[in-house]
Amino acid sequence: WPQPRPGSAPFLEPSEPWLRQQGPTCQPSGMMQSLEARFAAIERGLTEHRFALDGRMAELERHFADLERRLLPGTGGRFPYKPHAPQAHLEIEEDERGGGVFCGILTGEPAEDLRLMETGPDRIEKEDSAQDLRRKNALQVAAQYFSYTVRESCWDACVFVGLSALPLYTNIGLLLSVLVNVCIQTVFSLLIWKYVAVPSFTTQLVDDMRRWRYRAHTFEMSDTTTGASLANRVCTGDQSLSLATGKAEWTEELRDWLTGCNFILCLLAIFLWGMVILEDVFSTVHFLSAAYGLPWGDATNITVREGRLRLKTIFHWRALLVVIVAAMRLCISGLLLYIGTLWLINTSAAGDLILNAVALSFLLQCDELAYNVFCPPTVRAIIRGLEPIPLETKMQRLPLRILVGGEWLLLPAFVYAMSYGHLVPSQDLKKEVLDAVCGGRQNFVFAVDALGRMVYAKTEVARSPLTSVQEHRRNVIERIIYNASHASEVPAARVEPGELRARTIMSHVSLTKFSKCADNPRELQYAYGALGVEASTCADLRPYCLEEAHAFARATCPQTCGCADPLSGLLQHHRGCPQHCMKAHARRAVLQQLPCVDKPLSRLSSADGWSNFLEELPRVLANQWRHPHRWIQERMVILRSQGCDALKSPRVLELGLTLLCGPLAALCPVACKCSTMQGNDVRLFCPSLCTSPPLAGAAPALAQP
Repeated sequence: WPQPRPGSAPFLEPSEPWLRQQGPTCQPSGMMQSLEARFAAIERGLTEHRFALDGRMAELERHFADLERRLLPGTGGRFPYKPHAPQAHLEIEEDERGGGVFCGILTGEPAEDLRLMETGPDRIEKEDSAQDLRRKNALQVAAQYFSYTVRESCWDACVFVGLSALPLYTNIGLLLSVLVNVCIQTVFSLLIWKYVAVPSFTTQLVDDMRRWRYRAHTFEMSDTTTGASLANRVCTGDQSLSLATGKAEWTEELRDWLTGCNFILCLLAIFLWGMVILEDVFSTVHFLSAAYGLPWGDATNITVREGRLRLKTIFHWRALLVVIVAAMRLCISGLLLYIGTLWLINTSAAGDLILNAVALSFLLQCDELAYNVFCPPTVRAIIRGLEPIPLETKMQRLPLRILVGGEWLLLPAFVYAMSYGHLVPSQDLKKEVLDAVCGGRQNFVFAVDALGRMVYAKTEVARSPLTSVQEHRRNVIERIIYNASHASEVPAARVEPGELRARTIMSHVSLTKFSKCADNPRELQYAYGALGVEASTCADLRPYCLEEAHAFARATCPQTCGCADPLSGLLQHHRGCPQHCMKAHARRAVLQQLPCVDKPLSRLSSADGWSNFLEELPRVLANQWRHPHRWIQERMVILRSQGCDALKSPRVLELGLTLLCGPLAALCPVACKCSTMQGNDVRLFCPSLCTSPPLAGAAPALAQP
């Protein structure tokens, strides 16, 4: 029942006598009189109540005028928004208990536009005063609305893990969703680190490509139709390739990378990826600030206000959980930032670079995806209905400073460090790799003959040659290939393409058939290609005379290696020694002076030929005959201890009398049975007193393993 204000007449009194006296015995005349009297009383009350309302309205008008003077100083009580009154809606709410008035402008044009319609000499002064007011209150307004809105993600949902108001199965589902999110992002990061972030271009790759380049210029790998080298076909993009097709595509990608704008594109991708990570870091810091700004207590309280949920207090153990989750989130963000940047740097193709950048951004969206799929609906409804959490003033400074420093200091510094620490070195390695594959001349093929000498032939270029990244330096005779292990050019003898094929199939005997039995210093320039050493005299090749694979040393320096000396003990005389050495006058003179008796062990131990034989024999048995090491050492012990008598031992004779007596016949003619030996190869080393001279012009037989 409405009550009148003090001092005014009541509207109706339920305890009036005429209401209590109503009944079946009530007379009409008395009722009319009572009604007339009551209506007169009501009229007097309404009149008094109207006067009270008029006074209240006057009071409200005074309050409104006072508000105008406070909000708009210097206007003299004039309301400057009159031209916009039809566009503005003023809402006045009366607080009965406090007696105050709230006036709010809900719609209307900004005050800056309204001031332009004023005229008068003091308009500029009014604008300056209003602008000063805005500057003074800008930070206060920003602080009032600075808050954190809880995001719909598993990271923010962890604040409700273990909430007593939620059922057990809801808490379990929420915990599992958080764990799934952590596992997905951690596993993805480790996989990228292990399989993708490994540098694709290294110094080892440069050396491998140089070795491949050596193989790509061999005669065996050349095109049988055009004669073009494999390196030339790869670098010119020959579509008829049946080998090295992957290297052809890879070379094309490298060329596009180095000649295009991919370097700038990679920098832009790194910068954008850094912005994505920093946005996630700022969100984490604000989330931590919001949890720190909430009151900590013995329980987590959530209240309802105007249909919205509000987080009032947070349990202190739950706040500690928020700190742990935020630290974990920051670690994952930092790991993703580093390995994601390495992934972008190690990407070669421009299209793959864009796809990888999109894939990295999708990796951060796994949080929201896991939230929408695995998070319980109850928790999602609570988070959706939560009001923004206001941040305290002392906590507002840290995120703002991090934001400004991250955008204008941290991010450019990170991009600069990664560029000069990884991107620029990777760019240089790509240039070196392309230079190793396609640099220098490509229109030649080479081969190595049976003596180890390198020969080459020029070929016709099937297509226009590529512009190399770096031109190879000058060569001694004709540059063949750059060797990374030795900073010099490998000289080779130039031949015609038809002769090159013949050189590859000729044997040692054919190559040395017409060679003289004398040292040939002019051939020393090919020593590096055949032996891998620089040689200026034949004395430099002496350590290689006993090596089975170094026939070049015996063919180039036969006198130094002892090809014409029957006492040299040279076991591989048939590999590289010129045939003219077997018929040399000096050799025949030595054989004519030797006695037909075996030398005793004491004299054999001091003979150079015996030492050379014992040094060379184990290598021949291991490489040609493939005997085990222990088996070889047992025979070598017998030879060292018995000398020429060891040739009578059955265990030593397992090696073959022809193999042993070839170099030892001059030292052990009796043990080698020079008087009865019919093998021409052995008789060439037997003293003349033991047997008849060999047939003139006979060539030594090759000892076959």
